[in-house]
Amino acid sequence: MSASSEDKELLAWDVQNRTDITELISTRREARKTRRNRNTRYRAPHFNNRVRTKHEGWLAPSVEHKIGTHLHCIHEVQKILPVTRIVVETTFFDVQKLKNPDISGTGYQNGDQKGFWNVREDVLFRDNHECQPCHGKKKDPILNVHHIESRKTGGNSPSNLITLCETSHNEYHDKIKLGKIKGPEDFKLPKRAKPYRDAAFMGIMRWTLLER
Repeated sequence: MSASSEDKELLAWDVQNRTDITELISTRREARKTRRNRNTRYRAPHFNNRVRTKHEGWLAPSVEHKIGTHLHCIHEVQKILPVTRIVVETTFFDVQKLKNPDISGTGYQNGDQKGFWNVREDVLFRDNHECQPCHGKKKDPILNVHHIESRKTGGNSPSNLITLCETSHNEYHDKIKLGKIKGPEDFKLPKRAKPYRDAAFMGIMRWTLLER
């Protein structure tokens, strides 16, 4: 953020956004779920409370926080400087073009998961229905779709999922619990593909910030 007059810069400001919003909300959700399961007292269901409604203009808390931070900083500058004009610099990221530089025309209408029932089927097909660490050497016919990075922070996108047989899957979690390995790299799992979360945030934020 920069504030300037016609001939010189009066203020330069670099603001660091919080990055723990998603993790905190996931922790709260898990705590609520645990509390509900622990509560054995019978209570008649309140069906009206089961309907989740989102008001018009609703944004995810992580995005809302970033927009709020921008607005707060603008207001703080206005307290100390006579601001007469505000310029918001934005950009647009073509996420599909970042993933596939050769995409064009109707390719934009065909998503990565076209033809698959769900994300799990997409991941299994991508990995040739084969456990990626052992490549079928453990002879376990049961396949699981495993999160490379925690679902809390990595989400359920195919780039964060990998196929493991049940034997390898159980072995991985057992070693994590015993402290024999610290993360996916120690189990020879590939690193998660680069996420495009920031590009998506920019696409959502740019007009909302300008309108507010």
